[in-house]
Amino acid sequence: MSEVLDVTGEVISPDHDNITPLFMRHMAAYNFFKEYVKDKKVLEIGFGEGYGTYFLSEAAREITGIDVSLSLVEHAKAKYVRDNLYFIRSGSAKLPFPDASFEVVVNSQVLEHVKDYMFLLRDIARVLKPGGLALIATPNRKMMIDGVNPYHFKEFSAKELHHALAKVFQDVSVWGLKGSPRYMALKEEEQRFAKRILCFDFLRLRRFVPRAIIKPLYKMAYDAVNRHTQSVGAEASNITIEDFVFTPDNPEKGLDIVGICRKG
Repeated sequence: MSEVLDVTGEVISPDHDNITPLFMRHMAAYNFFKEYVKDKKVLEIGFGEGYGTYFLSEAAREITGIDVSLSLVEHAKAKYVRDNLYFIRSGSAKLPFPDASFEVVVNSQVLEHVKDYMFLLRDIARVLKPGGLALIATPNRKMMIDGVNPYHFKEFSAKELHHALAKVFQDVSVWGLKGSPRYMALKEEEQRFAKRILCFDFLRLRRFVPRAIIKPLYKMAYDAVNRHTQSVGAEASNITIEDFVFTPDNPEKGLDIVGICRKG
């Protein structure tokens, strides 16, 4: 049996406690991607725990997940098995595939973690076949508490994401993820509680603290916020992917944003 991975908010698992709303929000993106990967040769960059790659393998002709973490690769290989599903590790900044290798590339909740994100976007375009599709999901900066997550190098608004993608891809549209009223009520309560924790740092000194120090503090705060969200009522554990919808209308208001990009 595969281990239950440690959770930081950056790598989550369906086996973790107190994360149902966040997990279902992430799964909503994979559910949106599923139609795009049908019968395609697919690459997912930064697959995390592996649940999303496994979900997409139901529709894809073949899918490869790549991650920098050996422990994540070993976990995913042990837990998620299908004949058309592969997990590999690479520590290289450049993707270890020839040009024009894939019909679809998925990159979900990863771009914000990459310092040289333009290099990654150009490399995604390199490994895509002509006419291939890149699906890039990332949190919407305008819907987050500013400057909190020490794992993020760059957070995007919908306009900023479109601007970056349009430098690389010929055809780009950005969609937004909208939540149901019951999810948004939970999200508002979650942010109220998080802001109460941040009151202890009223001078915003976290901006100057080294990442190695701030990360364990962030983990403690993250766990506290999730426990609080789960305790406010039964609604948290009842959230499903049906509580979310992607729409091209007003993506600036989306919880998450998705770039749908076609290579010329």
